[in-house]
Amino acid sequence: MSEAEERNDTPPWIIPEGWHVAKCVHVEKAVSKAKNPMFVWEFKVANDNVRYYTALTPSALGMLDDLLVALGLAKGNNGVYDFKRDDVVGKKLEVYVENEEYNDKLQNKITNVDPTGTNDLVPAAAGVDDDVPF
Repeated sequence: MSEAEERNDTPPWIIPEGWHVAKCVHVEKAVSKAKNPMFVWEFKVANDNVRYYTALTPSALGMLDDLLVALGLAKGNNGVYDFKRDDVVGKKLEVYVENEEYNDKLQNKITNVDPTGTNDLVPAAAGVDDDVPF
């Protein structure tokens, strides 16, 4: 339980920590502060849109692989993913949400995605479709 939850002054946009169904609503290519290429993902989770970042560096490709598998994509014959924005926007997956303070503001953070879709989900909240594709 986060400090804000313990104080019982949790802002209304904060999602309970745990596994949730999320829908991809946007993805774009970007460059990180460290000058690495990355994707910036935006997911609708309960009553909030939460960003998730996947760097395109050798040490971080496992995170991207898990995410793309969770979104239902498969590698091509050459072992590389080839996808367009329309291939992922609107797709659902399971994400683990934690609450963290950043710049003195409590916010939601996706810390994990699960390509298996076998988690005990937090009960559905407003803003997420009830039909789960798993």
